[in-house]
Amino acid sequence: EYLNLALNNIETIENLEGCESLRKLELTVNFIGDLVSVDNLINLEHLEELYLIGNPCTEYKGYREFVIATLPQLKILDGEEIGKAERIKAFQSISTHYKSILESQKAYFEKRIQEKAHALERRKVLEQKLKESDGNIEKLAEEFWQEKSPFTPESRLETYEFIKLQKEQKPDAPAKSEKSKPKRRVFFTEDGRPYNINEPKVDFKLYEENTESGRCFVLDLAAFKNMDTSLIDCDVQANYIR
Repeated sequence: EYLNLALNNIETIENLEGCESLRKLELTVNFIGDLVSVDNLINLEHLEELYLIGNPCTEYKGYREFVIATLPQLKILDGEEIGKAERIKAFQSISTHYKSILESQKAYFEKRIQEKAHALERRKVLEQKLKESDGNIEKLAEEFWQEKSPFTPESRLETYEFIKLQKEQKPDAPAKSEKSKPKRRVFFTEDGRPYNINEPKVDFKLYEENTESGRCFVLDLAAFKNMDTSLIDCDVQANYIR
């Protein structure tokens, strides 16, 4: 029912026709420029939520209207609920947006051809430098991380490969004679008072506010950027929240 494919190198939406029970699809921060390929999701009648934030296609003029008109079963797109009026407007303007989308895609595909050619040349240069380094990549690593590179599928793959290469260069850590026991988490004092714990160090604000029903405390918690808020489980008690 939920498929998370965020932070990958996906450029086209395809091969998901068999996911008949899919309700939520997460494609955040990929490289999808082929927006027309969204019509491969038409037959997924249970699909209600789709996330394409951080993809090149979201920059196309008419992107949101095109997706809404193409996938009438959607209820939420990129975290925003699709209203009835917005859906009607999207259907009415689909022909205009389709033409605009095709033009944007063509420009993007031409750009990708250049990016792929550049990435191929860059890879050849990097491979030559690795040969010349004779196994000592410390200087090459410093140069690699300081160098500016385009945000492309090839550069992301190159980064992963370089991280792997650096890990292989590091000596193995000495084996421990016995595994250390996991640290026991303590949330309350012996008399029942809760500790103030913020292990992930997320930003938050706690303040008092006047409302029509009276005064209340408001906790404003900053969730992680690409985190699905439906995965957050809150336990609200009189003197603590977790």
